Amino acid sequence: MCVCGHIVEVQPNDQCFWFTIKIATIIAVYANWGFARIHGIGWGWAGVIWLYSIIFYIPLDLLKFIIRYALSSKSWDNLLQNKVSVIICFLLMNLLICQVSS
Repeated sequence: MCVCGHIVEVQPNDQCFWFTIKIATIIAVYANWGFARIHGIGWGWAGVIWLYSIIFYIPLDLLKFIIRYALSSKSWDNLLQNKVSVIICFLLMNLLICQVSS
């Protein structure tokens, strides 16, 4: 973020993050806005959404870090410096792709 020509680094606040998520969940559960035809989904569906988010967040986050590392120059430097077998790298990538697609 740039303020008056100075770069300011914004640190996320965990309390604000969790407060915002709680408010969003409460709105999703109890919303009853007739003018927009929005009705609350109830705690059952809110629980399903939370469970789905938690189950899929962790593997996708790990996959994101693996892909970011693979696309960085560090991984290729490591491959060339340590003389890692290219066949092993391809096998690992195929295994990763098969696990993600299934």
